[in-house]
Amino acid sequence: MTTAPDMLTKRELEALSSDTAVMDLKQVMKETTLAENTVYLLMREGKFPPNFKLVGKKVAWLRSEVEAWISWRIKEAKGNTRWQPPAADNDPEGAS
Repeated sequence: MTTAPDMLTKRELEALSSDTAVMDLKQVMKETTLAENTVYLLMREGKFPPNFKLVGKKVAWLRSEVEAWISWRIKEAKGNTRWQPPAADNDPEGAS
């Protein structure tokens, strides 16, 4: 028998991992800073985690997949940038 989320105990709710946490479109847009059209375009191109139907027309994304995508994009962006952190200065006061 399946237990409805509102019937879970506090301990059971706390035990849920981020693998089961979901985000709606508004949350996805806020976390990724992407516009709605961009989210759906990237999904169609296979470049963004797919959503799934929760109930009726309500869709959601797995938080763990969206967070993994964000981490991947950060790594990709940093790999393609020309900016380099300043070299460690052995003489922080500049007395040469």
